Amino acid sequence: MGAVTLLAGCLDAESEADPSDSPESEAVEPGPPFEIRTIEARGSERGTISVPDEGIVQVLHFARSYCPTSEGQTENVAEAMSESNEERVRFVTINDWSGPADTDAELAEWWAENTVGDWLLGVDESASSTDYYEIVPFPTTIVIDGSGEVYHRGSGGTSSSNISYAVETALESETGENQSE
Repeated sequence: MGAVTLLAGCLDAESEADPSDSPESEAVEPGPPFEIRTIEARGSERGTISVPDEGIVQVLHFARSYCPTSEGQTENVAEAMSESNEERVRFVTINDWSGPADTDAELAEWWAENTVGDWLLGVDESASSTDYYEIVPFPTTIVIDGSGEVYHRGSGGTSSSNISYAVETALESETGENQSE
């Protein structure tokens, strides 16, 4: 019952609304790659990354700041990260900007105080990647390969072993593609 209560804190009517109901949905969203702006925070550097990124397997943790379930999921992402010693794997938390947007300083403070994350923290200000990967509800964690193929999707929470297995599978696929010339 406690998990349901925590999860309910992150799922509001806006999250469950059909995106096709909004006037903005008529605009054609560009496809990948998407540019994600990263902020300076613990474990994160200011800059941009590409999603997907050729040759890189990415663990994308789509989250909402101040959401207990999003914060709790960082523990599983951190455990999966500790199991991965592969340089071709990037871990990123992408903060949801569908509501009032936090400043970079506010996000960095939230990150430091409320999560165990020690990897890139980014924002998708246009919500293009969130829309493209159909991220509802928050948090949702996906693992993608360098071409953007999804190897894992876990909504609400997902175990570190599921994330790690998907990372290994995506890495094997990437290696297989590179060796077949």
